[in-house]
Amino acid sequence: MPSLIGQKALQIVNRLPFCYVCGQLLDRNNKNRDHVPPSTCIAQSDKAHSPFILPTHPACNASFKVDDERVGQFLSLLYGKLAKQENRRLEYQQFSNPALAKLN
Repeated sequence: MPSLIGQKALQIVNRLPFCYVCGQLLDRNNKNRDHVPPSTCIAQSDKAHSPFILPTHPACNASFKVDDERVGQFLSLLYGKLAKQENRRLEYQQFSNPALAKLN
């Protein structure tokens, strides 16, 4: 299995001539880039570390947008952060358990 070690290897991957989602060749005028893992799934404190940014077609990149946002919002809940109401992709309800409050 090939290894991606160092900036030079990452730059080569970023210039691949095909869409990493569908495998079809890219047209210069119909080209996009996708963060892997999605930027919504990376904690703000970790964004200084470069994720893979791979070439895609705009439609291929957009096909996972809602799923990426849902996963990112789910992970944010682990840190106690909620998305603004208009940006929420998850359907959930907040509730409190009075019995647990007495234990604290």
